[in-house]
Amino acid sequence: MECHGLNYSVSLPVVTRLSKDPAVRRMENQMDVQATAPQSQLTLFLTRRMSLSKWHDLGLLRRELAIYERLHERGIRICVVSYGGLEETPFAEKIPWLTVCYNRWTLPRVVYERAIGFLHSRELQKSTWIKTNQSEGGLAAWRAAKSLHVPLIARSGFLWSETESRAHGTDSRQATRAYREEATVFQNAACAVVTTDEIRRKLVQTHQGLRTPVHIVPNYVDTELFRPTGSPSRTFDLVYVGRLSPEKNIDLLLRVVQQQKLRLLLIGGAGCAPEWKRKVDACGSL
Repeated sequence: MECHGLNYSVSLPVVTRLSKDPAVRRMENQMDVQATAPQSQLTLFLTRRMSLSKWHDLGLLRRELAIYERLHERGIRICVVSYGGLEETPFAEKIPWLTVCYNRWTLPRVVYERAIGFLHSRELQKSTWIKTNQSEGGLAAWRAAKSLHVPLIARSGFLWSETESRAHGTDSRQATRAYREEATVFQNAACAVVTTDEIRRKLVQTHQGLRTPVHIVPNYVDTELFRPTGSPSRTFDLVYVGRLSPEKNIDLLLRVVQQQKLRLLLIGGAGCAPEWKRKVDACGSL
């Protein structure tokens, strides 16, 4: 696996702040102040089973790391706790501003997850804040934050419990586990960060009595990369690139396309269940 030639430097002139939410701006300002202290560090725990090498293979690495490179430029050390093995070595060596903690011992995933706090204790002790990338795997981040007495930022781009309920049933073992882990992480976090108001509403509804402040930080768009380049002839009105899975709201997209009589190009398929394939095939505007 090659890591050569990757461009980790991202120009995002429109992202002067991570969010317009006043509460998140206050959090950013606090991070600015604390960043002047020695060893200020944000430690990001990746989703369970996820790694930088998988981000790279999926074409997500540049996008996912851009926001953290911005924080690094503001004087904050960045550390990533990955579930990857030795395939993470090139990234640890070739991204100078990023510290990568990974499973260099090639332990079984369950053993590694339980031992993260011990295996990476030297680097974790430098943390000023600990953050989750998604709910799944958040327990490891919560345990580390609890043992180190540092704030936990519980970030999630979708509700893991909802996804498991949809896939396996509300009363399934998978959904029950997801709900319990999700509740533990969000209820014990200093703040929660989600990407849309709809997810915030579902989070508060699902975990009633949640007192953790919930802020919205939308996913950004790199306008230097995605911008008009003229008026060439076009075959499609919309292009979607990503997984064809329920949390991506593909069903809503298909309805809108059909109602507005638009031509849609879908590029993806990972995680696509047979029923979603049938819906896509049944849409006459693809």
